Amino acid sequence: MTGRSARREEGWRLRHDFVTAVTRNISDIKRRGNRESRVAAKRGTAELAVLSVLKGGRRYGYELLKVLQRAGEGALEVREGTLYPLLHRLEDSGHVSATWEAEGRTRPRKYYALTPAGRTYLALLQSEWSGLVDGMRRLLDSLGEGEE
Repeated sequence: MTGRSARREEGWRLRHDFVTAVTRNISDIKRRGNRESRVAAKRGTAELAVLSVLKGGRRYGYELLKVLQRAGEGALEVREGTLYPLLHRLEDSGHVSATWEAEGRTRPRKYYALTPAGRTYLALLQSEWSGLVDGMRRLLDSLGEGEE
């Protein structure tokens, strides 16, 4: 085997091993219902989505819920029982601030806004997400090249 074909074979084997490991992990999660992994992945995605919406300006909870449901087009399931605990965690961590305002209403609304720490955290989440998407795109593209 020449050096070039040996490198190609090694690259193919490494990609195959990686895909096999990922497939096995996904199968394990589905079979065992690895709730912790799914919850962590959804939490990170939900944080990114919420902070991204708040980057455009402050929103009250129900308004934020509707924006996420509409913009996500079903890709991200967001329910009140998920959103409000997430907003409280983001508030406790200093990534969002919250203020109660009545604005001529008899019942006040709690408005959430991105803090400077939240902007920094959002940039980190966006970078991580972009790195993951780019890495998967490169992997899938390289696997497609070997099949032709």
